[in-house]
Amino acid sequence: MTRRRPFGVTILAIAQLVSAIQFLFVAFVILAISDSSTEHTGILFATGLVYLAMSVLYFFITAGYLKGRESSRRWGRRAAIFAMIIAVAVISLNGVITDPRTPVLTLILNLFIFIYLGRKKVRSYFRYR
Repeated sequence: MTRRRPFGVTILAIAQLVSAIQFLFVAFVILAISDSSTEHTGILFATGLVYLAMSVLYFFITAGYLKGRESSRRWGRRAAIFAMIIAVAVISLNGVITDPRTPVLTLILNLFIFIYLGRKKVRSYFRYR
């Protein structure tokens, strides 16, 4: 008996793929800028490498979502927690929650992702793969 993938997992896989492509693009832009910049070259290069590593991680999470790997569900929850921590830090540093640059939407969406990946139906899909 084959188990069907929940529709929400497919949506999450597509969202992770889009994020991975965005992170990859940003990584290449930052690495290109760091090569031509004379000031802050080391910081820009390190930032580019972090974005590159995140894009690779997101590609692996995407493949795991589609294949139903339990490790991808766990990594997806960890990535959501990490994004929520960064969002809270940015909000607290900004001080104004109504400013459109604050990542309130990031915080809310990652909270939903964290909760969704913890649901019983979703956990059972990943458990049997």
